[in-house]
Amino acid sequence: MSTIKDANRRMYPRTGSVAMKRILVPLDESDLAEQALSPAVAVAIRHRAEIHLLSVVSTVPPVRLSFAAETYLSGWLDQAKTTLRGYVEQTAAKVAAGSEGLRVEAHVGEGRVGETIREAVEELNIDLVVLTTHGPGRLERAWLGSIADELVRSLERPILLLPPTENAFEENQIRHVMVPLDGSEAAEAVLDVLPVVLPYGGGVRLTLASVVEEGLPIHLGYLPDDTGEVVP
Repeated sequence: MSTIKDANRRMYPRTGSVAMKRILVPLDESDLAEQALSPAVAVAIRHRAEIHLLSVVSTVPPVRLSFAAETYLSGWLDQAKTTLRGYVEQTAAKVAAGSEGLRVEAHVGEGRVGETIREAVEELNIDLVVLTTHGPGRLERAWLGSIADELVRSLERPILLLPPTENAFEENQIRHVMVPLDGSEAAEAVLDVLPVVLPYGGGVRLTLASVVEEGLPIHLGYLPDDTGEVVP
């Protein structure tokens, strides 16, 4: 059983509570990944922030090249970086052309995707990461869905995760926001960042939810013999 307490109030952004100057959007050449561009641009324009687009070339070659000659693998990696850089730079130019005065920079990383994104966040001093996540099987060459959870757990910066949608993102679509709280300061920290992604003018319903699990407490000091043997 759970208990949910609804704040049932209108929330108005507290401008300046959190500075948003640099926004990172990871891209994997998929249409789903590019759905993160619209909300990222909306936040950037509102806060006069700059956008950084990042795509990563994995140093792990495709399976069919795993046993190829070293020189061939090197050529494959160089070609992959060249192709990816062309894509990111073209996307950056398109985003900048659609929003006058918006600064957009393109970056290409190399290595493990999650680790490379974390390094870019630190090096570029990113304030917000915006990416679209999706379920496995939607697009085989897309990697964003598989690393979203990794970033949420390891990145110490705000992350805006967006589900895939058929329609373009519009700020006025945000009408009701739920924030799960567990009594910790870490959970409450999202309240300072939340106004950044909400539309101006209020009208957004905010629900603060705290879940209390009811049931028989388990005494951790007692374990059956067969269970206790596998406990480290």
